[in-house]
Amino acid sequence: MFKERKYVLGYIIAILAIVLGAFVAAYGFNDTTLKNISYNEEGSKVNYKVYLKENDYFNDKYLGEGETYIASLIDYINIKYNYTIKFSEKVSGDYTYNIVATIFANKKNGDSGSYWHKDYKITDEKTVHLDNQDSFLINEETNVNYGTYNQILGGFKKEYDLDTDGILKVSLVVKNKLTGEVYKEQIGINSSLDLSIPLLEKAVNANISVSTPTNPETYTTTVKRNVLLFTLIKVVGLGLIIFGIIKVILTYMDYKRNNHNNKYIEELNKILANYDSIIASVVKLPELDGVNVVDVTSFEELLDVYNEVRMPINHCHVNNYESVFMIINDKMAWRYVFEINSVFKPTGNTEVLSLTQTVVDEPVAKLVEPEEKTEESTEPTPEIIETQPVQEEKPAEEKMEEFTTTEDDSIEVLGETKKMEPITEEGQSTE
Repeated sequence: MFKERKYVLGYIIAILAIVLGAFVAAYGFNDTTLKNISYNEEGSKVNYKVYLKENDYFNDKYLGEGETYIASLIDYINIKYNYTIKFSEKVSGDYTYNIVATIFANKKNGDSGSYWHKDYKITDEKTVHLDNQDSFLINEETNVNYGTYNQILGGFKKEYDLDTDGILKVSLVVKNKLTGEVYKEQIGINSSLDLSIPLLEKAVNANISVSTPTNPETYTTTVKRNVLLFTLIKVVGLGLIIFGIIKVILTYMDYKRNNHNNKYIEELNKILANYDSIIASVVKLPELDGVNVVDVTSFEELLDVYNEVRMPINHCHVNNYESVFMIINDKMAWRYVFEINSVFKPTGNTEVLSLTQTVVDEPVAKLVEPEEKTEESTEPTPEIIETQPVQEEKPAEEKMEEFTTTEDDSIEVLGETKKMEPITEEGQSTE
C-alpha cells in the first residue's frame, strides 16, 4: 500500500508540475504588449492684426480681430502663430515648419471645388531637433501683403472671364518625424494652423477664420516587455514542464522495476521452495577454472541435467535482480542465470513445475545428515544413502550378505515411499 501511495504521489507531483509549468511558460511567452503613444495640439492658436493704409477715416494703424475691414484700405495682415504639441511619452527626432500662402479660385453658384489654386512660400523651411522631450512649442510671426494676393486672383478672373471668388489661406505647416522611447516606429505628423481671408471682396466682414487641430491622435504598436524577466519566466515554465515529464518517466520506470522485482522474487522463492531438496544455497560459487561451462536457457533444462548427473544444484544469490543456479560434475558445469527479466521471457513451460512433475522414473534420495559413530563400528556411516534397484541372484563367490530390512527401514524419496536397500562396504562382512 505504501508503494502504491508513493507512485500515486509521484504522478500527482508530475502532473502539477506540468500544468503549472504550462501556465508559467504561457505567461512568459506573452512577452509583448500593445503600447499607445498619443499626442494632442490643444492650445495652438493664431492671432492677427489688420494694418491699414494711410487714410482720412481711421486714426488707428490697425484693426483687431473680428472687425469689418474695407479691402481697399488693407495694407498687410500681421499673423502670429502659436503652435504647441504634447506627447504621452518622450520623443526624439526632427520636426520642420514653414509658412505657406495659398490662393484658391473657388467655383460659385453652389459648385464645390476650385478652378485653380497655387501655393506661395512665405518663409523657408526650418528644422528643429528634439532629444527625449514630450512636447515642443513653435512661435512664428509673419506679415502678409493682402493687396498682392488680391491682385493675382483678380487678374486670373479677368483673364479667363470666370465667375469666381477666392480665399487666401495662410498656414503654418508643421511636419514631424519622431520616435518614442518605447514606440520605435516613426510618428509622422503633418499639421497646420490656418488663417483664411476672403479675396475679391469690397469689404471683409469678419470672414477671417482660424483653423487649429484639436483632435488628439493615437499611435499603437506592439512592444517587448521586460526581456530578462520574461526570459526567466519562460525558462522556469519550461523547466517545470521538463521536470514533470521526467518525473512521470522515472515514476513509471520505478513502478515497472519494482513490479518486475516483486515478480522475480516471487518466482525465485517458488523455485527454491519447490526444489528445496535438491538445491544447495551457497554464499559463493566455486571457481570454474579448467571447467567447461555450459549456459542453459531455462531452469527446466537445468533439471534435465540434474536428472542425468545426479548432482545437487548450487544456488548463489548475486543481488536483488539476479541469481545463479549451477550443477558441477567433474570438468563440466551447467549454469542457469535467473534474472529479473527472466520472469517475462517465455521459456517453454512458463509455470514452475513441481518436483514430482520434473524428476524422471529413477528415484533420488534426499540429503541426510551423517549418523554418529558407535563404539562397535570404526567405519563412518555414509552421508548419502542411495537406493539400489533389485538385482538378480549373483554367484556365490560374488554375493555378499545383506542386511535384513523391515518396514521401518523405508525412506521418503522425492515425494514417494521406497524400501531402502542396505549399502555394504567392499570387503566387509554384514554379519
